[in-house]
Amino acid sequence: MSGALFRSHDTGCRKSSGPDPITSPHSGQSIAIPQPLFSARRFSFQPQPESSIVEGFEVALAQTAPLLRTRSYKEAMIARNPVSADPISGIALFTALPPDVRAQAVAIARKRDIPRDVRVFDQGQPAGRAHALLSGSVRITQSGSDGGEILVRFIGPGEIFGCVPLLTDGLYPADATTMVDSIEISWSPVDLLELMRQHSTIAINMTAILGTRLSEAQERLRELATQNVDRRIARALLRLADQAGRRMNDGIRIEFPLRRKDIADIAGTTLHTASRVVAGWERRGLIASHNQQLVLLSLDKIREIADGAAGH
Repeated sequence: MSGALFRSHDTGCRKSSGPDPITSPHSGQSIAIPQPLFSARRFSFQPQPESSIVEGFEVALAQTAPLLRTRSYKEAMIARNPVSADPISGIALFTALPPDVRAQAVAIARKRDIPRDVRVFDQGQPAGRAHALLSGSVRITQSGSDGGEILVRFIGPGEIFGCVPLLTDGLYPADATTMVDSIEISWSPVDLLELMRQHSTIAINMTAILGTRLSEAQERLRELATQNVDRRIARALLRLADQAGRRMNDGIRIEFPLRRKDIADIAGTTLHTASRVVAGWERRGLIASHNQQLVLLSLDKIREIADGAAGH
């Protein structure tokens, strides 16, 4: 198959020889369950560059090299840590799974500490791991052939990233860069696909997550075509508050370290316009910002702006 995600170790993809019947616990009738067309064990990804071992730490050169020029070699080292008993209970991909299944997933996972401003993976790079964030934040960006860059989304704790290649062409579709010191957990694509084959809930969760993100991307596209910049910025801030908001005494603090450029990019406007709008809302007491931390002081007013029911 041209552009396929995997390379077969034999002559091609083997179709199921037939469904295996099981007995329904409700009706007692025999039910045929189709076998998967692909077996993860029969396929493998392109081999990745070997990691280097320096003083007991693992440095994933293939993933960190693009940003090593901005940090010392020591600072960019990514430690391979033992995974605790159940660190994935808060990850959406493993929602509604029993403890023994989560333990199975943990047993084949790899946990890493990643410093701030380190590239986790590059756009177009063969996907060597499927990732989830335990703590910190990651910025996902995509570049065009002309060098222009767009902000796709932010990743917060409990969210997966770099998993789309499992279901497409095996290449990362965007860049991922840590915004703060972060901790991730990851799986080889073959291992994660095997988990999905064994436990359909994981596959269903994956579908739901990717479907939600697709819906959000479509909503942002519609907003860009039909709404003014004030409404787009308000809606972007409300989405970020839903994703990574923490209630404080004075309002909702967005946990991502936001630059004005981030707000401009995610709302589809210029840095000058985003700065003007945000500064105006700060003067009106709708939001407050300090050291790239944004607090929504008046959620109701921001919702009114997002709905087009308030003057700007």
